[in-house]
Amino acid sequence: MPSTPSDPPDSSDAPDTITVEVPRRGAFYLLVALVLLANPLYTNGLLLGADHAYQYEAHRVEPTDDSLVVHSLADDDTEDRFPLDGVLCADVPYDRACTLEHAIGAGEVNVTVPYEMLATPAENPYFLGGDGQFYRRTGVPVEGEDAYRVGHERVPAAAALRALSMPAGDAGPTVQRVLADGSVTTFHELDDAGRVLRDDGDYYVVFATAHRYSSGGFTSCGSEGDGFCERVENTMLVRSIPTLLGWLGAVVCLVLARRAWRT
Repeated sequence: MPSTPSDPPDSSDAPDTITVEVPRRGAFYLLVALVLLANPLYTNGLLLGADHAYQYEAHRVEPTDDSLVVHSLADDDTEDRFPLDGVLCADVPYDRACTLEHAIGAGEVNVTVPYEMLATPAENPYFLGGDGQFYRRTGVPVEGEDAYRVGHERVPAAAALRALSMPAGDAGPTVQRVLADGSVTTFHELDDAGRVLRDDGDYYVVFATAHRYSSGGFTSCGSEGDGFCERVENTMLVRSIPTLLGWLGAVVCLVLARRAWRT
């Protein structure tokens, strides 16, 4: 019997989409390359271009009857000047504001101000006098004038520290590591540096004792001669090597993925 031509295929039976299978090996190489390229995000390794490096040290703050003693936990040195949040003149005793406050305290000048200018700013309720004691600004009304004569009253160091302090456990993790180790090198500023920290009745403060700055080919580094500048250069190089090797491996994986897709 003569054969009959078959009916043409129904176009409605054609698939709606066309699926292209990508070789699994190429997809694997691509995934590995992406992981290697992103490694600075989870290793914090690339430091060659870091603008700042800091050495933070923890210090014990000990109030006494006639001064405030600050000892480094790293080397037991005593600091004469130190930053304390909420306290003027602790780290920079000779700027204009501190010179005026010291002159008022010594009775060398009389200063009268309107009432709204009398109060010490809330963010700095105390200032540290040249004798190492805490003071708070006071005012005596000037007879016949809408003004107050500025004066000072001494505040016990223990009371001032208690009012300024926060629990050490509420500080950031890096600050807590500085308290535990005495000294830590970081490549970013610490938010809680300068805060008075309270732990079991003792007071501490963490602040930077060395700083390296680099920008546009210019580099400046200041420390107390403890080898910080050389040490941080070596740290930046060593911690950057795994990242650079990871990027090299990512390039190799991308080449292998391209070859897998072309075969």
